[in-house]
Amino acid sequence: MMQLRSQSLMQEAAFHLRSAEYSLSLEKSLQAYQKEFTSEKFNIIRTIARSYEKMGKNQLALHWYAQLIHPNNTYLDDLYYYAICLKNNGLYEKAISYFKDYQLRNGLLPISGLVSSCKNALIQTVDSSAWAIRNMLEINTDASEFGWIRSDSGFFITSDRHVDTLNNSKYKWTGLPYQKIFNVRINKNRDSIVIDTLPAFINHNYSNVGALTLSPSGDTLFFTLTDTVNQSPQKVYKKKEQIVDVRNGIFISVRKNHTWQKPVAFLYNNQNKYQVMHPAIDQTGNVLVFASDQPGGYGGLDLYYSVKERDSFWSPPCNLGAVVNSEADEVFPVFDQDGKLRFSSNRVMGRGALDIYELSTLLTKDTAVGLLIHLPYPFNSYADDFYLIDGDPGNKYFSSNRSGGKGLDDIYEVKQVKKPVVRLDFNYKDSIDARSLVSQPFIKVEDVRTKNESIQMLSAAGSIIIPVTDSTIQRIVYYSVNGNKYSINDTIQYHPSYPSYGIIKKYPMPVYPDADEKNNRAQEIWMNTIDTSIPRKKKRF
Repeated sequence: MMQLRSQSLMQEAAFHLRSAEYSLSLEKSLQAYQKEFTSEKFNIIRTIARSYEKMGKNQLALHWYAQLIHPNNTYLDDLYYYAICLKNNGLYEKAISYFKDYQLRNGLLPISGLVSSCKNALIQTVDSSAWAIRNMLEINTDASEFGWIRSDSGFFITSDRHVDTLNNSKYKWTGLPYQKIFNVRINKNRDSIVIDTLPAFINHNYSNVGALTLSPSGDTLFFTLTDTVNQSPQKVYKKKEQIVDVRNGIFISVRKNHTWQKPVAFLYNNQNKYQVMHPAIDQTGNVLVFASDQPGGYGGLDLYYSVKERDSFWSPPCNLGAVVNSEADEVFPVFDQDGKLRFSSNRVMGRGALDIYELSTLLTKDTAVGLLIHLPYPFNSYADDFYLIDGDPGNKYFSSNRSGGKGLDDIYEVKQVKKPVVRLDFNYKDSIDARSLVSQPFIKVEDVRTKNESIQMLSAAGSIIIPVTDSTIQRIVYYSVNGNKYSINDTIQYHPSYPSYGIIKKYPMPVYPDADEKNNRAQEIWMNTIDTSIPRKKKRF
């Protein structure tokens, strides 16, 4: 009888897992685990770990994935998912070991990119003194708060905090109340905070509402609304159940006479077939970027854009292309104050879960072009980091579920307290005694945009510190020691968004001077830049 009950619980858990009802799959699999049905032990643990992972609780997921690493467990994919979970918890060395073990045993899935991303994270060192980071405790709760969108009356945020004592409905993915949009009003001294919900025809009782953007005029609200789509019934332990799929669409509400109107669906929603979500409007109010998993993309969720051609009519969506999109998910797009696009992605080369990226140039008519910048600490960690919004000059806001927060997703404020710099180290002393120097070493630098070249002197130790004053890209052509020129040809991106004071790039000493043809061989130039995830104590201001 106990065996049958355990089988019943696991069939129900599997059904809820397929339906993205992770709080229920967790509940049923934990009940099955209590029954101690030995033959199903690993399947039960796997379902528990997967449920926690999907709910964004990576530390708990890691605890359960670790129990799957057992000589009696022959399911090799557990090694892979355990390694991913290690990476998403910032345990990079251990993750590398298990990625390699999985590759050795399986040999099917390419994991070189995952190993490289962990190695890059390990060599990155943190110097976060350029930015002070503060958890907005006055806004955050033990639930999720994210998105900090400025409005004419304050800010909009999205939260699944419990506010309606008459409605106890829960979102089955998280087991928490459905997400809603809140209007936050804070006075200048921050000693008075008023938080209101939007009207019920926007904040539906049984749907997630949020991930929003506001038109430059402040009178048009674009937001994501979740709906459920029933698929074909499946038999779940002697009874048929409808598999429920969660789909998102974009809805638009216009404010007239200070009152938000009933929202209308975005023309290109197709919730029976695919997701359309996470809108972002540019400064002109004429370009809408959003995430979608519609057919024809590069991977999971891609970023698309649509252009406003006349009142309330938007052009058919265009994919933003391979510069922005990848085989993974690209989500939570926003535009910065200069009109450049930011978004988050869980692509392989990131630091962990969702990382924030910025496109260094504006969108063109047909696609996105330019360099993609992977932002360092404090904006990115091994956790989910998203919704990086510009505030007052020198201030930014972003959302993260990194450890040490007040709730699940928290909103953080970061304030620039120092101008970022880049320090270049040319380690000529590896092969030249400093006492043998006959002239001061220098580098030749080319501005990639203007093509202007300049000579900049190095210190006796072979280093130079360059302040960041603008979004510029420079190429180090060569450096010179004792009359010998050593080719570098390395492009360095100087960008105001870099939060580290003292970003470092180290260059090994070439064996042969530039005159020797052997020096034309490819040289490995490694970069020691940013951070080791989360400092133990966040700096306050």
